[in-house]
Amino acid sequence: MGKKKVGLAEWSVEKCRQLIEPELSAISIARQCELFDLARSSYYYEPCPESAENLALMRLIDEQYLTTPFYGYRRMAAHLRMEGHGVGEERIRRLMRSHGNHGDGLGSNLSEATHKHSKQGAYRLSVSSEKCSD
Repeated sequence: MGKKKVGLAEWSVEKCRQLIEPELSAISIARQCELFDLARSSYYYEPCPESAENLALMRLIDEQYLTTPFYGYRRMAAHLRMEGHGVGEERIRRLMRSHGNHGDGLGSNLSEATHKHSKQGAYRLSVSSEKCSD
């Protein structure tokens, strides 16, 4: 029975790619990838650079983000469409996420409201079940 690989799961793909030695003739690249629990396609993968159009959009997003940091991806996409750029929300969301721009809105804080509601609901259930048992 094979041994479980310990500790390799927390290694990044980039770290595993650096540790593989293609000039090593004793162990093939396929076997080295298998030992590091890395898909061979991940070893050979080269990411595509951003297009010039995306770089121009990211510059426009940054300029607008400086004046309105509370804009999320939906409002940012609407703003860029009003300026004449044919962009969709998904593309703007991806560009904002990759660039680290996130809307600074306060959010709805749903977890706190849900927590209070569930306590109140549980209290009502316990009180009502006690009344029914009498």
